[in-house]
Amino acid sequence: MEVYSTEEQQEEAIKKAIKDNWLVVVIGAAIGLGGVYGWRYYDASVLASNAADSDAYTAIVEKVGKDDADVLALAKSYIDTHDNKSYTVMMAMLAAKEAVAKKDLAEAQKQLQWAADNAQDESLKAVNQVRLARVQVELEKFSEALVTLGKPMPASFTAQIEELKGDVYIRQGEADKARMAYQLAADNEGLEGNNGLQFKIDNLAQVTP
Repeated sequence: MEVYSTEEQQEEAIKKAIKDNWLVVVIGAAIGLGGVYGWRYYDASVLASNAADSDAYTAIVEKVGKDDADVLALAKSYIDTHDNKSYTVMMAMLAAKEAVAKKDLAEAQKQLQWAADNAQDESLKAVNQVRLARVQVELEKFSEALVTLGKPMPASFTAQIEELKGDVYIRQGEADKARMAYQLAADNEGLEGNNGLQFKIDNLAQVTP
């Protein structure tokens, strides 16, 4: 199952932005609290804590692909012991990816749901919602997948959402709804670099009475 495909570049861009800008965010929050009192909450110890969160996150990511590393277990432990949502959300995404690799779709669903619920960036939330829907489709939870896809997401995700809705409708035997969803995906630039969508559209056209 390919859960991690069209959203990969979006995720990487978001992760880089979070990693590059966490210090600015923390300082901005301190200024927002005002003067000396703000800095008492966001002083050097807080900055050090964020750096430690980042280092711990990076250490786990670097273990991905190594035979002796149980990345899923490490990721779940990180989420349980850290509060920084910027990193715990990304760690939940990593945990979900590892769960998919282990064919543990129930665990992947759990991690993606948590990530979607806790992501503070709207694009990152959308990435997780789309991936969650893909897993729900594989679990044959079609109604749940459609509910997930019906939640608010940025317009840039429309093509992905509609194509996945089409996949759900096909699995449900609703060819007309699938055709409309695929066409809507195509109308929202979904055909760019995506030969699969055109194949789906053509395949439905061939079976039209």
